[in-house]
Amino acid sequence: MPRFIYEKLNIYIYIVVPVIVLPTYYLLNKHTIFVLSTISTYHEYKFEFVLTLLSVLLTVFGLMFSLPETKYRQLMRIYKHDEIINRTILIGILSCLIFSFLFLTEMLPKLQEYLFLIIFCETAISTVWIYMTLQAIGKERS
Repeated sequence: MPRFIYEKLNIYIYIVVPVIVLPTYYLLNKHTIFVLSTISTYHEYKFEFVLTLLSVLLTVFGLMFSLPETKYRQLMRIYKHDEIINRTILIGILSCLIFSFLFLTEMLPKLQEYLFLIIFCETAISTVWIYMTLQAIGKERS
């Protein structure tokens, strides 16, 4: 049973991590322990941060398409690792676009904070997954 739970959490990690991070941030925010909007660096450069994270997501997206066809790549498709990375990138890019629209129209600053956290989570997840993938493919080729 624990193996089944681990596999399901792994397959849906792009949903699980933000679902853990957002309520945690909400609780910290409610008790004013940690509020993103009070950090001057975040407030001044949040659009630049998001664009940087978007560029990382697009780089990971490019790496996914440039990976060579190996036995490990076939296993990745069978075990849905490609889906995990692709969905993570998709959610991250869509969140970046929504954030950009809200930032440029100066609407819903609270939602911008939550979108920033989602973008950060999705970027971290996709970066870790592509790193593990590149490591495994590198070991297979050597």
